[in-house]
Amino acid sequence: MTCRLLFRAVLLSLAIAAGEANAQVKLTLSNLPEGETLPGKTQTIVLNVANQTDDTLILVLDLDIPKPLRALLFNKKITLYPHKSQPILVPISIPRATISGPYNLSFGVLLNGKNIGNEKTTFNVAKITDVKVELIEYPSYARSVDTIRTRFMIMNNGNSPETLILTSKNGIIKNKLVQTVPADSTIFIDMWILNDPKTYEVEDQLIDLFCDIADISQSVGDQEIIKVYPARTVKVDPFFRYPINVNASYFTQNTNGEYYNSIMQYQVSGKGSLDVDKVHNLNFAYRGPGAVRITRIGNFSQKFVHYNSRKTNVFIGEKTYGLSELTENFRFGTGIEFNTIVQDKISFGGYYNRPIFQPEIREQFGSFITFHTPKQYKYRINSLNNYLREGQTINLTSLQVDLSNFSDWRFTGEISRSFSEGQDGNAASYNTNINLDKFRISSSGLYADKNFKGYYNNSLNLGLNAGYTLDKIGFQINGNYSNSNPNLDTVFSVAPISFFMSGGILAKITKAYDLQVLAVYREKTDRLASKNFDYTEKRIRVTMGFKR
Repeated sequence: MTCRLLFRAVLLSLAIAAGEANAQVKLTLSNLPEGETLPGKTQTIVLNVANQTDDTLILVLDLDIPKPLRALLFNKKITLYPHKSQPILVPISIPRATISGPYNLSFGVLLNGKNIGNEKTTFNVAKITDVKVELIEYPSYARSVDTIRTRFMIMNNGNSPETLILTSKNGIIKNKLVQTVPADSTIFIDMWILNDPKTYEVEDQLIDLFCDIADISQSVGDQEIIKVYPARTVKVDPFFRYPINVNASYFTQNTNGEYYNSIMQYQVSGKGSLDVDKVHNLNFAYRGPGAVRITRIGNFSQKFVHYNSRKTNVFIGEKTYGLSELTENFRFGTGIEFNTIVQDKISFGGYYNRPIFQPEIREQFGSFITFHTPKQYKYRINSLNNYLREGQTINLTSLQVDLSNFSDWRFTGEISRSFSEGQDGNAASYNTNINLDKFRISSSGLYADKNFKGYYNNSLNLGLNAGYTLDKIGFQINGNYSNSNPNLDTVFSVAPISFFMSGGILAKITKAYDLQVLAVYREKTDRLASKNFDYTEKRIRVTMGFKR
């Protein structure tokens, strides 16, 4: 009986002591996040500590912050005067790669090493889905007997593992088709593409890889097109027949189990010589009927006839008409084009075109004359009239030069002026390449003022690529600034203003080992109000290789 009373007395004294300790201070939390917290942010929590005693208290913060979250505090000591309170600002850093989910945070204070107060809260970190696919290794061209070997890099820049389903239209994926990529990590996918070894013509080969993100039914990918050259010589026809091809294609689109935009297209084409000596050649094609709405480049209807001899070309039908980069070089439409060479010193020609994808342009008339020098330098004058449907006429005139020694250097340049009801504008562009023994440089630029009425308007593009190679080490630098503003255009979209700069070193340590260090800075700014393209990227890539 005596032991029980003694035990109850001890418990009662401990409870009283704890209550007195807790009564010394009062803790409250404010500025807590509302809803989910985005990774890559800093949330500042206000911890208010109130001294409820008649004594001055020297307290130490006791924080329990789960990793990878981090409290950005340098001094954790607090001096509280009697019956006073003090707000403590506690910045909590949530790194970009923080895994989504709940995180329990505890804010307490210690007095003489003992906890005398504690408050808890929970951060619910939101899930960020950010998967990118980049083609990093592929040949610039291939032969028909080659197996194209490529490598893609898949980056999960989000904060949660992603399950990806890999697909390719014509490639053989060497890895598993279902990949789980951890948060803030990168994997590499190897792919092979088999060519037709029996082809006799230069063909385009598509290199593509797409990833379906399982959780959100979204697809991301990257693709590139390279030329495949035939390994066999051209097949000779002993009977001298003109080849004609006929084929048909069926297109349809399935969305949520429903088919629409279905269409059958037919194509008849021919390409070959009209005589045994191959002086006169004819190329024609018809593809139709109608345009296809499915997003697939090149499936709109098209018909044309093209005749060429050694000095003369005549084209009638639909194609992309243009004179130069500054004088409307990107207008697909229906028209006629003619050019010929006179005594190997002068060539001239022109075209008439009605653009299909730019309804604001009613018709175009273009012409040029080129002078060839004995050194094979070229000087060309271009002139183009744009007749708009609103009644305005725009004239674009330019002078081009093409200078080269065909071994070490080449320079091309163009200056242009537009004339339009007193609002005349100017534009200029250049492209140069220098390739010496150990040093190489290529640079290009384009400028068009705000009154220039060509394809480019109020634009500035600059590019630079340079490299210097020694016996076992090489240096390279690349830069690009793009502020393009296509005028009267609905085909291409280059709204962001972008700046890109990279520099690197490639070292050949031994015959078997090599090392590459590349630093990249990229910045994009959106002109539009939505600002969907605003971002800055900084990264360094180190690659080591061993070859046996």
